[in-house]
Amino acid sequence: MCLCLCRACRQYLDAVNAAAPSDRFLASYLPFLLFRADTLLSRQFAVDLEERGRSVGDWRILASLHATDGLTIVELTDLVLFSQPSVSRLVIGLEGEGLVRRFDSTSDRRQTIVRITVAGAKVAVELEQLAHEDLNSSLAVLDPADAEHLRRILTELVVRLADS
Repeated sequence: MCLCLCRACRQYLDAVNAAAPSDRFLASYLPFLLFRADTLLSRQFAVDLEERGRSVGDWRILASLHATDGLTIVELTDLVLFSQPSVSRLVIGLEGEGLVRRFDSTSDRRQTIVRITVAGAKVAVELEQLAHEDLNSSLAVLDPADAEHLRRILTELVVRLADS
């Protein structure tokens, strides 16, 4: 189901529904559907972040660090799904704002540990609340039980794929 009512999405869905089943591969290809859903679900949140002077990268890093004692750049890279140079650049920017701090690892001098500051935690909480509000608004088109079932299935998929 498309969560967007724009002309392009309506035309796309009309074309998919009119096509022969053999021509509907992309429309039913799970990775594409997940990416499309992510794009549609994240669109308003990205706008709301930009209005607050924040990027999706800022949000992902602050949210990742918020409930931890700190993470290495490599761990952050894995969690936020950005390249290592992008994560390093974002961390430097957030550090300049006083939202995170970098420390040398005591166990491996080649590693840098990133920790959220009190100011960063405050921003993270505000952005987490915004994320929940935007997501709840987007998911209002689904039955709450279906939305929860979808979350559980995707969580299980991520865990299993990460473990394999």
